[in-house]
Amino acid sequence: MEHVRNRRIFAAATTGLVQRGAQILATLITYPLVLHDLGVAGFGVWAAATSLAWLAGNLDFGLGAALISLIPRSMAEADHKGRDYVAAVLIGSCLIAITLLGVVVLAIAFGWLPQFRPVFLIAAIALWLSIPLNAGNNIWFGLQKAYVPAGWQLAQTILTLLLVSTGALCQAGVSALTAAIYAPALATSAAILTHAFISYPNLRPSWHLSSTAMRTVLTQGSQLFAITLAARICTTASGLLGIITMPFWPGFADALSTNDHAWLTRTLRHGTIGVITLAVFGSFGLFAGGGPILRLWLHHDFQMTPLLLGTMAAWIIVTTAPNIASLFLNAKAILKPQILILISASIIS
Repeated sequence: MEHVRNRRIFAAATTGLVQRGAQILATLITYPLVLHDLGVAGFGVWAAATSLAWLAGNLDFGLGAALISLIPRSMAEADHKGRDYVAAVLIGSCLIAITLLGVVVLAIAFGWLPQFRPVFLIAAIALWLSIPLNAGNNIWFGLQKAYVPAGWQLAQTILTLLLVSTGALCQAGVSALTAAIYAPALATSAAILTHAFISYPNLRPSWHLSSTAMRTVLTQGSQLFAITLAARICTTASGLLGIITMPFWPGFADALSTNDHAWLTRTLRHGTIGVITLAVFGSFGLFAGGGPILRLWLHHDFQMTPLLLGTMAAWIIVTTAPNIASLFLNAKAILKPQILILISASIIS
């Protein structure tokens, strides 16, 4: 079991890293094309609308993230609670989507919302539709097979690159280029969720809603959302390290369910050392080459002083060092102390 767990963590981290590398490469290709097509003003509007995409994984207020710990437990105990947890997340996500829609309709009816460009309407509709669909990603994480959604997202990156590049070369306009970002993302989320239900019929939601499962999902989900929100306010750095370390969460949950304390101790120690090592090397690269790389890419000198780059590098190291320990605490559902720490750090920063 230990070998299987380690292999799944490695496969998920590697696939996720490849997907993120492809995403970065696609960004390097598409941004200059879109800037040339839309001009500075149009590019700013497009960038603002598409930058909202990061909200897609957070609009369920942490309900989906609860599956990352709950599914491994249900699988280890060989019970049918996994189906109930998935049903609770989907129903809760749909209720959140309906509530948000009602709030927006009321705001429009009372004139509380200012007029906004069509590109932001495209982004809002896509984000709203993504609320229940994002459960699929968390289901695969809970199954310790995060490489499956990463594979789908790699295909999404390639499709997005083709659509945005073609749209920019054909001068399709800012609305079409915005849709070229969100449409593949929605299709991918739907494919990931469908793939999960086809591959694991025992996780398909039942028509019967378990009140116990709903309470469990709401309790863990709300606390995980608080952690995510506080961490987002505290720092937005170290995205690549987050991709690499995220698969450890369901691995820890599985090991806790089977009382594999030796693997837990070893993984906590080695994982923390590995994360700190990667953060140090990455931060050194930022300090040594951050300024020249920005000038080369965007043809503009942003006056990145050594002091600023050094401070950013130190911040990345400090904020990523506890990653593995935090994922272990998530798996044990020890969440309140993390919330207090992150909120305190957010206030201080």
